[in-house]
Amino acid sequence: MSVVTKESNPELYNALFPENEIKEILDKFDKVLENYELDKKFGQMSVDSICHLFPNEMITIKDCITNLEQENEMAIKELNILKTNSTVKPMKYQSKRKIELLYNSIYKGFHFYILNLGTHPTAYVEIPKKHKLFGVDYNDIDISVHGGFTYSRDNLFISENTKMDGSWFIGWDYAHCGDYYCTDLPNCFCEKNDKKWITEEIIVDCIKVIDQLSIIQG
Repeated sequence: MSVVTKESNPELYNALFPENEIKEILDKFDKVLENYELDKKFGQMSVDSICHLFPNEMITIKDCITNLEQENEMAIKELNILKTNSTVKPMKYQSKRKIELLYNSIYKGFHFYILNLGTHPTAYVEIPKKHKLFGVDYNDIDISVHGGFTYSRDNLFISENTKMDGSWFIGWDYAHCGDYYCTDLPNCFCEKNDKKWITEEIIVDCIKVIDQLSIIQG
């Protein structure tokens, strides 16, 4: 079992520890320090010492950082466990549309699927019949996910000729602004530097979605 570290897989590590979330938390530090007319270069001070100075103001921000790190460390562990139970196919972009199953597994009782549609990848979670969100339209699902949910149906094609029926599937895609979308169309607005997703990163997203689903299940 391989462990994801910043040195071994910087792309995946950075996806698990998004700089924008860390920056938002650190910006809160700046505002508190500014209110107390302290030097904004607080990097020389440890988080613990800052919290000691201003416990009421800083404890929530410290908890935010700790929780974010713990959440993503757990996602890394779950990712490595899941990868030992099933073959992970790499995401390969192409302009021709297709349906290829890259990965599927069960986590916390939820079956999930990751597909390659050629132009971009997608991910889906099968909702158990006794769950509160069974049969609920994706527009009415309040769960954090990349780009928001874009799919909710009672069936799902996991290959060109394989259709899953008799359940409820919710899904999301990786064809949003900033995501790479492979196409030959001359008027495509995609940029060469847009994000190309790898299968392991999408597995982590599935874990995070299922963690939220497991909290609100009926």
